[in-house]
Formats: sequence, structure tokens, C-alpha cells
Amino acid sequence: MDDVYVMLEAWKRSDPERTVAQRMGETMEHAGISITISSLTNCICFLIGAAAPLKFSYYFCMYAAACVFFDYVLTVSVVGAVIVLLARGEARPLHAVLFIPFDTAAKLCKNKTIYNFIFYRENPDKSSTTYKSSNFSNAFAKFTTSCTTSSRGRSIIFTFYIMYLAVSLWGTVNIKEDFKETDVFFHESYLHDQFKSFYEYFNDYHMRIHLVIEEPIPYWEPKTQETLKNFTVEVENLPFMTGENLTESWIRYYSNFINANQNFFRTDYTNRKVFIYNLRNFYLKINPYKSYYHDIVFNKNYTEIIASRIFVQTSKVNKTSDLRYVVNSLREVAARYPYKISVYHPFFWVADHLNKVAWITTTSLSTAVVILLVISLIFIPSIKFCLITGFAIISIQIGVLGLSSLWSVDLNNLTNVSLIISVGFSIDNISHVLSSYYSSKKTRCKG
Repeated sequence: MDDVYVMLEAWKRSDPERTVAQRMGETMEHAGISITISSLTNCICFLIGAAAPLKFSYYFCMYAAACVFFDYVLTVSVVGAVIVLLARGEARPLHAVLFIPFDTAAKLCKNKTIYNFIFYRENPDKSSTTYKSSNFSNAFAKFTTSCTTSSRGRSIIFTFYIMYLAVSLWGTVNIKEDFKETDVFFHESYLHDQFKSFYEYFNDYHMRIHLVIEEPIPYWEPKTQETLKNFTVEVENLPFMTGENLTESWIRYYSNFINANQNFFRTDYTNRKVFIYNLRNFYLKINPYKSYYHDIVFNKNYTEIIASRIFVQTSKVNKTSDLRYVVNSLREVAARYPYKISVYHPFFWVADHLNKVAWITTTSLSTAVVILLVISLIFIPSIKFCLITGFAIISIQIGVLGLSSLWSVDLNNLTNVSLIISVGFSIDNISHVLSSYYSSKKTRCKG
């Protein structure tokens, strides 16, 4: 609705003695630039926000960008056409709502009180083409002008701005990168209570992590078994791990089984066919080891193991910083071994999300600010105004980020989308003010 108000205000300030076409041209000259800048910047910021690696934010931002675009098109076309129709009715003159002549209305309605209530219209001074603002508008204009032009007013504004900027910078420096599942849901929701109870009572043994070997390797070779054993031991000795007590490694237990029964079976387990045959037909048939069947993937002919997994257990991962350390440490250990090993848990997306949030936020905000400055420079070709716009956007973003930190709002991809969108919103008022100032016919101001 702000674009409609801007257009109506520009229309009211146009010269009523001119033709409708001339008045509409004057209206678009004053309002068109500001509403184009604000709508275009909002649309672009939503599109940048859609690049965040969250599906729901993508859908929201794409839908919002489409809404802003079509709102701009309808405002420029339909609202402009409606204003023209009402202006033609005003010239006849017709009532703005009922579209009947005032003389006809006066004949139909004999009661003067009802007539004035329904068909009231101002009696404009035909000799004057100057727009007369309301008393509130005049008072507001005088107050803001005195605050911004007087030395005392500027001093007070500058002092409060420095205080605001200092507090915001302090909050920005101390903002935390964190993501809490409980913050995503309403406090009255079932999921909020579920996550809260989970972290309060069951967080000591938080995650059962999958160590997945994603390629065929010679499990029957002693060297491979020793390498996998060393890998598992190294993972178990990492911080926030429970050690070997809660580890489930089929290759470890099967190797122990082979060593314990080597004399009984008297077979060569270093042979691939023997290793796989006994694994499928003897070891995985024993009750305690039947569950390991789900940890091994054979090929169609059961002649090769194409993938397998090992389970390890974490302990007391109480903070997202601990989770990030666990994920990064596991991936570093897996990368040092010659096999294609991946580590997985459904909660690992939180760590991946936080590992990239600083880079995504910095890149997205920088891109948004640069694009908005270019758009501002295209429609208002003034380096001075472009610098003012850039300074205002940066200070607003520092304020949003810093004050959010003081309100215990953490930095994550959800807040990142909000920051990008606020960049677009922050230029709205700036564009209206600078556009009006730029199009002003006065070349000098007092004060």
C-alpha cells in the first residue's frame, strides 16, 4: 500500500489546472522513481534470499518476489488508470464513490446534513493551484525540518545515532552462530516440547553416527582389516565419543570371529570367495550377529561387498559448537584414509548449515548492497545520493544484526534471509526521501 500512498500524494500535489494526462505525467515523474526503486530492490532482495540453502525459505522468497513484482505492475497500471478515471470524474464533477453529479445528488437528497455527510466535497480555490496540506502534515513537516536543520536538533540526532551505532557494533561483534530446533516451532507446539525434553533428559547419548564405506574394497585382506580397525579406533578416541563400548563394527567382530575359530574351520579367510561365503552362510546366521546383515550391501551375485557401515556413539554433545566440532573432526579423520568414507547423522545438516552461514551471510549481504546501489545510481544519477544510500543501508544492517544479538537471536540461515530482506526494506524510505529531494525544483535550502 505504500506505493499507492506515494502515488496519491504525488497526484494531490500536481497542478489541478493542467490536463489529466499532464497531471499523471507529473505524478509519475515524482512518484515513479521512488516506487520503482523500492519495488525493484525488494524483489531482488527476495530473489537473493531464495538462494539460501533452505527449501522453505526458497519457496517463501520466490513467492514474495513474485508478489512484489506483480504488485508494482498493478500499482503502475491499474492504480494509475483508476486515478485517471477518478480525475475525469472530478473534472465533470462527479462524486468520487457514487459517480453521480453533485447537482443530481442535491436534488435527490433534500436533507442538508445527510447530503454533507455523504456527498461532502471541498470547494477548491480556483485561483490557487497550490496544494494545501493538512494541519497534521504541516505540523509534522515543521517538526522534522526544525530537528534536521537546527544545530541543536542535529546534535541530538547525531548523539543518538552514535550511541545506536556503538551498541549495534558491540552486538554484531558478539553475535553467535547457532541454531536451536526449539526456536523453529511455536512454544505451544508438540515438536517444541519434544526437542526440549530430548535435550534436557536424553542428550548424554545424542547421536548414533554412521561411518559408511561407499566403495568395494578387499575386506578379506589383513591389511584392509587393519586399516579399518585403525580408522575405527581413531574415531572412537575423538572428543565427545563413548569409545569402543557402544561401537557396532561388523568387520571388527567378524575378524575376531575368524581369529577365534581359525583352527576349527581350517579355511583361508584371505580368499575373497571363502570370506564372503562364510560371512553370509555362517556368521550372519548366528543370532547375535544377524542384525549386521543390514550393515552390509552385496552385489547381485553375492560375490563382492559394494558398501558397508559402522556405528559409533557420541556422548554429551550439548551445544551446536560441540556438534560442529564432532562433524568436522569425523570428516577430517575419514579424509585421511584411502577409502571413500562418509559420516552421516540426520542432525549433521545443522553443522553444515552453521559452517557456511558466515560466508553465505557476508556474500549475500554484499551482493544485495552492491545491486541496490547500482539500481539507485541508475534511477537517481548522483554519486552523493548513492553514497548516502550505501551508508544508510550498512548502518541499518549493523543495527539489525547487533540488536538481534542483544535480543539473543543467533546467526543462522533463517536470520540470514531476514537480513537480506531487510536490506530491500531499508531502502524504501531512503528512496522516497532522496527521490523527492532530487526532483525538488529548489536549488538551495535555508538553515
